[in-house]
Amino acid sequence: HKMSGTVGDLSPEQAAVLAGVKERLEPLKVGEFAVETNALDDATTLRFLRARKFDPQASFDMLSEAIKFRTTFAGIGVEQITPAMIPNELAKHHTFFHKTDKLGHPIVVIRARDHIVSTRNLEEAHKFLIYCMEYGKKLLTAPNERVSLIFDMTNFGLGNMDYSMVKILLECFQKYYPESLHHAYILNSPWLFWGCWKVIKPWIDPVTAGKVHFVDTKQLQEFVAPENLLREHGGVDEHPEYLK
Repeated sequence: HKMSGTVGDLSPEQAAVLAGVKERLEPLKVGEFAVETNALDDATTLRFLRARKFDPQASFDMLSEAIKFRTTFAGIGVEQITPAMIPNELAKHHTFFHKTDKLGHPIVVIRARDHIVSTRNLEEAHKFLIYCMEYGKKLLTAPNERVSLIFDMTNFGLGNMDYSMVKILLECFQKYYPESLHHAYILNSPWLFWGCWKVIKPWIDPVTAGKVHFVDTKQLQEFVAPENLLREHGGVDEHPEYLK
C-alpha cells in the first residue's frame, strides 16, 4: 500500500516532513501573516506537500508564498473579496458551480462564449477568479479535496480567448491552490481552439495536462450523471445556479 499523503494515510517519513514544515511556519503565526497561517489545517498543508513530493524546503517555500499571496492579494487578502467588487464579472454568468461529478467532486462550469476579452477588466476578472476559488474551497469536504471543471466551448470565438486570464488561472491552480483539480473537461471544442491549445499547453505542468480531457456531450456523461448536467451539456437539469 503506497501512502497517499493525505490525513491519516502518511508514511513515517511523510509525517516527519509535515511536522517539520509546521514547525518552520510557527513564526508566521504572529504578525502580518498570522490569520492565514493559523487557518492552515493539515489537509491543506498536505496538498502543498504532495504538490512538492514531500520535499521539505520546496514545500515550505511554496506554502510561504501562498500564505503571502492569500494575505496580500489586491491589497486586502483573498478572503476579503466581496461580490460588490466584481459586479461586471458576476453579471455575465460565465462561471458558476453546478452539482457534482460521479465521484462527488463539485463542478465548476465555465462558458467561454460569455467571456469577452475586449470588455473585461483584468483586475476585476482576477478578483472574480479568486472569489470563485475561495467559494469552491468552502464546498470541498474531505475526502473530496478537488473540483472538476467543465469548459463549455460551444460557440467559442477568438474574441473569447483570454491568454492573460488562462495564465492567471493556471498559476492559481499550480501555485496557490495545488492538488485542487480533479479533471478539466473541454466540451465541444471547435477546430479554432486547437491553435489556442498549442499556445496554452506548454504553460501547463505535465501532471495537470494529464487531467485535461477533450469531450463531447455524450463522452461527458461517462464522468457526470445526466441529472447533474445542464440540458445544454447533454443532461436533463434546467436550472443553472449562478453565483451571487
